[in-house]
Amino acid sequence: MSVRYRFAEYAFETARGLEGPLGRIPLRARDAHLLSMMLEGDGRVVTKDAIAGTVWPDREVSDDSITQSVRRLRLAMPSPAGRRIVQTVYGSGVRIGVPVERLEDGAGPPARVARRTEAEAYLVSAREASARRSVVGIATAIEAALHAIELDPRFAQ
Repeated sequence: MSVRYRFAEYAFETARGLEGPLGRIPLRARDAHLLSMMLEGDGRVVTKDAIAGTVWPDREVSDDSITQSVRRLRLAMPSPAGRRIVQTVYGSGVRIGVPVERLEDGAGPPARVARRTEAEAYLVSAREASARRSVVGIATAIEAALHAIELDPRFAQ
């Protein structure tokens, strides 16, 4: 069964690859595998050890190989309006920094579930941004929290 994800202005299907606003975007096999892992994680951090064991299971891999794969993904998917799609969480790993919608067999989740999932992703971003303890981090956290509340008012608490 092929899984399809929608995020930012992109769609990724495990069987077909990455598509953007201008059509298909070619990816190396390992880069596509890494993107699939991050999309499956839906905003959670994917550790370097998990990446190495899954994307490069047959050999030792350097941090530089993972860094280069992340760099190629960032180049393939420019971020909308200052929000990075592929985010590095220093000391931990990488994650998808935008809300992800997972579709199986062409059926999407109910709109209420999709909004709640998107709101939760914004709250995770808010928590991580506030941990930076900088003016920009706090401003980003407030903006993300407001988006979450707009999507699902129950998050106001």
